[in-house]
Amino acid sequence: MVDTTTSFQSSWTLAESIIQDVSAFQRIGRGAWLVGNLEKYYWNFEALVRTINGILDEDERISAREKEHEILSNFPITENNKNKVSALLKEYEEMIIIILHKHKLDVPPKKDMTFLGS
Repeated sequence: MVDTTTSFQSSWTLAESIIQDVSAFQRIGRGAWLVGNLEKYYWNFEALVRTINGILDEDERISAREKEHEILSNFPITENNKNKVSALLKEYEEMIIIILHKHKLDVPPKKDMTFLGS
């Protein structure tokens, strides 16, 4: 007989690990965006897509790949194409957020609670 408690715990641990990875990739990527490191921003979101690749349907995989090819065709990022790449990266992030929400993997941003102690 299979121990369902152990199986459930393993599934839960895996799901929790994936959600933590997704959250970390988003946090690091957005931090890179804030300091202007667009390439690091892209690679973090690309890694996020690879992390959840197994749960994506075929249309989502194709859309992600097409957007990635469009972005990468503009690398290296220069002053001449920085605005275009920035717009493409924001579209890519929005697409990923929609996918995460659809698959219930979205992690809401932490709320700033610094003012509550006043």
